[in-house]
Amino acid sequence: MDVIKVPESMGGDLRIIPDGAYEAVISDVFMGKSQAGNAKATVKWIIQSEYEKYDQMTKKEKEAFISCVGETVLESFALTENAMWNINGLFKEATDERIPQGDFDIEGFRQILVDGLVGFEATLLMEKGTSTAGNDFMDIKGRQKK
Repeated sequence: MDVIKVPESMGGDLRIIPDGAYEAVISDVFMGKSQAGNAKATVKWIIQSEYEKYDQMTKKEKEAFISCVGETVLESFALTENAMWNINGLFKEATDERIPQGDFDIEGFRQILVDGLVGFEATLLMEKGTSTAGNDFMDIKGRQKK
């Protein structure tokens, strides 16, 4: 039986931040299942830089603005055989190696991802998206290794 762990320190609600480029670091990897019931990995990024246009804001806008530093952004990856290339691309960016070939249990595979990804820093190009259910979320449109 698969066991999915929900950590105590997962954070609160995800916030919609202004579209733009942000420095970020991977802090954790969670395993779960997609709505279709397939395995997925969710990478937790923490924003490390302020909104890139903050300095261009008026004094009034700055007073009303809530800092983006420390905000969480989640990036999910399907773990089906046909979609493994996607998380492998991130893994290669972080480690310069591909994910090892083989069969792994959930926790073993999570540990490979944690060991390779946690601490990886990149610039994320963020854009607000809307799910098919009508919910807003932050979408990573691109990423570049620092």
